[in-house]
This record gives sequence, C-alpha cells and structure tokens, in this order.
Amino acid sequence: MSRLGDDIISVFLDRRQCVLTDTDVFRALNSQGISCTVESVRQQVQLLSPALFHLMSNENRTVTISVDPKIEICQGYLSNHCPAKPNPCERLHICRHFEGNCPSANCTFPHDFSKGYNRKIIVEHHCQFINPLLLIKLLRLKKSSSVRNFCMILN
Repeated sequence: MSRLGDDIISVFLDRRQCVLTDTDVFRALNSQGISCTVESVRQQVQLLSPALFHLMSNENRTVTISVDPKIEICQGYLSNHCPAKPNPCERLHICRHFEGNCPSANCTFPHDFSKGYNRKIIVEHHCQFINPLLLIKLLRLKKSSSVRNFCMILN
C-alpha cells in the first residue's frame, strides 16, 4: 500500500472533519503537491474500508467518505479494567501517550503496533501499512467528533 493512505488520513486530520467527498480530498492533496487522481483516492479509501471509512455514492458522481473506524481504543485497559476480560478484547491496548511525550521512561503500556496483541488487530483490519500515529489521531478525531455531535444534540 502506498503512502497515499497516510496522505488521505492527514487531510481529514488537518481539516478536523470526519466527512469529505473524494473531490475534496483530491483537491486538498493536489494543493499540497501530491500527485493523484480522484479515482486513486477512491481506490485507496476502498482498500481502507470498512476498517476506517464508510463510502457513499452521490448523484453528482462524487463519493462521500466518512471516517467510521471499526478499530477502537480500549478505554478500560489503562486502569486494568478491560471490559472484555476474560475473553479476548477486540480493541487496541495502547499508552494514553501513544502519540509521544510519554512521561514514564519505564512505561509498560504499548507504544507501537509492531508486535503482539495490537499487531494482530491492525493486520485483521488491513491497516498495517498506515502510520500508527496517524491511525491513532484518526480514531481520536472520530471519538471527539462523536462527543461534539452528541453534545450539540443535547443542547
């Protein structure tokens, strides 16, 4: 898989949006000097679906791309209260400082996907070629977007 997957994820992160059209992504990439076509954007997003994205065809021949990851971060893991115990958890077990600047030099929580439990989950979702930092940022973007949308509904 090419770096285009990382570049597409970066567009969503840079814009802090969870829904864009394939044309929006194409234009953003081209404005950054990344050479691609709308079709190559669609193909790359399809490779990452349904693990990270949901696609919907529009009447105007564009495709709406929604961030809709099937991968999740286990919130209970850090407090030793993984809700899946004793069954295998299907969520990522990572340090809360996965994105860097972990204050503990001897941190025992995972900081990568290179082996073991997290690697299995990433491979099952066909995301092993995605930059792990971008993947975690995308998962957190979706989560924060869901919280914002829920709060807007309540108000």
